[in-house]
Amino acid sequence: MMTGEEEDQLDEAEAMYHVVVAEVLRELGYSDRAEESYMKAVSIDPWNSKIRVRYSAFLAHTGRVEAALAELRDVLDAEPGNAFARLNYALALEKDGAYVEAAAQLAGCLQIEPATSELLCILGRMLDAAGQDDRAIACYRESIALNADNQRSHYELGALFLRRGEPEAAEPELLEAISLDPRDLAAAYSYGVALERMGAYDHVERRLRALVAVEPGDATARYRYGLLLERLGRPDQALGQYRAAVALDPYYTDACLAFAVLLNRTDEGADVPAQLAKTAGSRISEEQINDIASRANEPENMLVAYYYHFE
Repeated sequence: MMTGEEEDQLDEAEAMYHVVVAEVLRELGYSDRAEESYMKAVSIDPWNSKIRVRYSAFLAHTGRVEAALAELRDVLDAEPGNAFARLNYALALEKDGAYVEAAAQLAGCLQIEPATSELLCILGRMLDAAGQDDRAIACYRESIALNADNQRSHYELGALFLRRGEPEAAEPELLEAISLDPRDLAAAYSYGVALERMGAYDHVERRLRALVAVEPGDATARYRYGLLLERLGRPDQALGQYRAAVALDPYYTDACLAFAVLLNRTDEGADVPAQLAKTAGSRISEEQINDIASRANEPENMLVAYYYHFE
């Protein structure tokens, strides 16, 4: 016959088995079945804070942030020193848009547990969202000091400098982010922004040419490369990039407009609607094609290349 302690251990083991099953199901996209397994785990071992925190993380993941916050508050009321619960509470608050409180909760977590590069990066992200730029920069730098290979911290720090209008400070951080993960398109785009704002157009052209070579099916890369080529006085090459962007994504309005505008600018006799229809195929309607062709003659759209920028 089992002792009470042995029964508790068996219950905990069975409950954790259901948690593992739930998390596998969640990763596979079976949210309903995952929730059933989480609920089984909670019903078997209702006082197990690890299980309740994992369940709350699932609730936040599926958009039920208020329910997640309520669950985590209960855990923290019982165990205020539970760093795992406080971390997940901070993440749920961030999802809820409460960035200042989220940062405060995560800072409290870091007083309980040793700071790691990853947690400092998350704290920097929360402080950045809360508008506390200087504190965010300090967190990102501390994160990088702990782990110089933390690609996310380099990227977030560079992106923050860029938003502050400091491309010279952003450039080395974004270059390091790209070096650590050459396939990070967001970092590549942001690096292009920094170079463009610094006036390094030739360098931007090389970067975008390389990006298009690696991601030939990326309509956004094609469009942005076309804008830069147009700005550099290479309209024929720009037209080819716009044409490729429209063929890849005929619903990409900016690319369609740029294509139509440049056709008007380089070939006054061009049948713009016919060229759009030929490039886009049957994927957009005649009405949409005529609308784009009409808008291409509007002054603000005719000057698009001269206001070139990365979004």
